[in-house]
Parts: sequence; structure tokens; C-alpha cells
Amino acid sequence: QQSYHAAHIIREALSRGVQAVEPSQEAQDAYVNHFREIEVDMSEFIESCPPSYFNNEGEKNARWALFRGYGHGWTAFMKLLRDWREKGDLEGLVLETGGD
Repeated sequence: QQSYHAAHIIREALSRGVQAVEPSQEAQDAYVNHFREIEVDMSEFIESCPPSYFNNEGEKNARWALFRGYGHGWTAFMKLLRDWREKGDLEGLVLETGGD
């Protein structure tokens, strides 16, 4: 699903003559805040894992967390992405063309 979503963004960027794509800071902040608001507490699981990729090699209070659960579940997350794609405006992305 991640590959499908990334391919959609790449296809749209190429069809629009875009040379560079990145999320805006506002979009990143809104995305992270949304996840934090509905996040499933995975701390017990993360603490029981041996040092690894998922817990930043055992760090208790990592500034980032790769392995976070979307609080509304997988189906809702897929709907979030599908709705964003269907909207078609690439909201939250900064698109740079050769003329910028």
C-alpha cells in the first residue's frame, strides 16, 4: 500500500511537470499531530522488544517512533489515503517545477 501511494504521487508529479515533491512543514505537523491524537499505546510492546529498528535500538524516549499504531485502524488509514488521492489536489505537498 505504501508503494501504491508513493507511485500515485510520482505519477501525478510527472504528469504535472513537477521536478521535486516534498511535504510542507504544515502538512507534516498536521499529520504527526493527527497520529498523536489517536495513537494506540504501544509502549508495553516496544519496551519488551530487544533493541531494534522499531525502538531506536532500545531508546526509552526516542524523539521519533517508527512503529506507531493508527488509532482508527488499518481500514480507516487506507480510507484516509484513498480520500486524499481521490481529492486530486495533492494538498500538503510542495511541488517544484523547472520554472520555480
